[in-house]
Amino acid sequence: MIRRAEECDVFILKKHLAENQFHNPYFYIDINMFGYRSDVIDTFVIEGCTQIYGYIYKYFNSLQLFIMDTYRDFNELTEFILNSNAVMISGSAAIIKCLSGKLINRYTSDYGVIMSYEGTTENAIGSVELANEDKCLEIAQLICSDNSIGGHYETEILEKQLIERMSLYNCKNVYVSMDGRIVSHAATYADDGNLAIIGGVITLDKYRGLGLGKKVVKGLCDM
Repeated sequence: MIRRAEECDVFILKKHLAENQFHNPYFYIDINMFGYRSDVIDTFVIEGCTQIYGYIYKYFNSLQLFIMDTYRDFNELTEFILNSNAVMISGSAAIIKCLSGKLINRYTSDYGVIMSYEGTTENAIGSVELANEDKCLEIAQLICSDNSIGGHYETEILEKQLIERMSLYNCKNVYVSMDGRIVSHAATYADDGNLAIIGGVITLDKYRGLGLGKKVVKGLCDM
């Protein structure tokens, strides 16, 4: 059974997420930052007769999943996802693999990497700078110039999203400039200080192979 979460469920949910931060970092960051229910947020519990099997976090038009290894009723979860009309679903690789076959006609799967950063002394050419709002249009143009990374964005909309994340949600954009233009960029798309989702990592074709991608990611982690 999938039911809407009540306030009494949230303490247990946050305890699970704190103990398993890497299971779904988006879920961990967003529920701590935005709460479990609002006009654009809702939280659900996947419940059996004797135990909780997981949780679903609806954030605008995306779903974030925290599912226990013992869960088996993927037909129920698939039906919930389809009825939600979510444009994006995040969860552990194991859960996404279980769902991908059932949702192949609606979604494509992509997998990221979770890492713990402990610092490095490596250097690359270029100086990493922290962007302000005035740089967001140029950053959006750089991201949208690569169809595989920014092809689903419109430049003006992405610019507004970058500004909103910076001004309201503590997210950061860093970049390297060369020859009078931004040539490499990385950002946090969700950020609680100690755990963050990194995205928008891109270097202009002409400047690839110089270590700038590593440079901006390292700079982002150090800020």
